[in-house]
Amino acid sequence: TRGGYFNIYGNENGATGKIQFYAGNVSGGDISFYTQAANKKLTVLETGGITVATVAPATPVSNTLYADSIIKGWCNFSSFTTPGINDDVNVVSLTDQGDGNTDVVWDLDFSGSYAVGLTSNITNGFSEGTVIATTHTNVRTWNASGVLVGRTSTIIAVGDN
Repeated sequence: TRGGYFNIYGNENGATGKIQFYAGNVSGGDISFYTQAANKKLTVLETGGITVATVAPATPVSNTLYADSIIKGWCNFSSFTTPGINDDVNVVSLTDQGDGNTDVVWDLDFSGSYAVGLTSNITNGFSEGTVIATTHTNVRTWNASGVLVGRTSTIIAVGDN
């Protein structure tokens, strides 16, 4: 059975200004919010995540979250002799392409266009994300002499996945 109910409490039982959902004896399930036209816009997942179904219009509204503006993956990694992940979200592995040349492989692939931001702890050199494919992004770091060198880098990706 689906049972349960939904209440908005004003100032009751110490829940001032909060919205509460009660599922009764039902366990599990997501909570979705729809527009009057029955278009699903936001879902609070049973697992604790949130999905946003709306993409940004040509002129986005300020202070508004859209599905295509959420950070979909990031990784802090070292690209020295053997690349290693220090911390990440949505990265399954690193592929060593040589010192200072590393593929960051996305766990949940991108379905279309996406953009990356990149930073490294390199002085008098530069970093770039070269190949930006739906499955991975290639990151290279050079020293001031133009030689590929390993560094600790951070990559952030936004887009459709």
